[in-house]
Amino acid sequence: MNRLVITAWIAVFSAGCATYATTPRIPETVAALPALQGQLEFEGSREFLPAMLTQLSPAGPGLSLVFRYRYDAKAGDVDLSILALFNPLVLVGFPTGSASVTATAKLEVLADGQVVKEYVARTEGSRLRTIYTGDHGAVLRRNALTETARSIDAQIALDHATLVHLGNSRTGSATKSNGGDE
Repeated sequence: MNRLVITAWIAVFSAGCATYATTPRIPETVAALPALQGQLEFEGSREFLPAMLTQLSPAGPGLSLVFRYRYDAKAGDVDLSILALFNPLVLVGFPTGSASVTATAKLEVLADGQVVKEYVARTEGSRLRTIYTGDHGAVLRRNALTETARSIDAQIALDHATLVHLGNSRTGSATKSNGGDE
């Protein structure tokens, strides 16, 4: 009997937990890397930008890289509250519905108006709702967008040397061609 009560309470308290799945999977830590040089194009809140993009250094003279970042979050909801009227288990935390969100983000790196690199990430989050937890759609959305930005950050970190070289070669070639014209 004791074991049954403990199991029931664990189920009740874990019903309010949220789960997130991010694709591609990201490492727990990303090494601190120097800032990239380029121009940032994005719409939305800076809160959901990957950290590598918030630290962009303004590009010097000549050609530069352009980082175009877009994100989106779609919410889903399953509401079973009408059934809760007839289910006495809701009083001990039985779910009355669920909320879910799917966040996607895309980063395009452009040089000379052409896309040279592209990074995509997707995070799906869900949470069961009880009469005690209420609706936490905004929290789900914020956490999913944050995880998506972290995934893009990790992908940038893996390609950091390539992006720095690409930015330097573009800036260097513009400086050389400008120098030869004088």
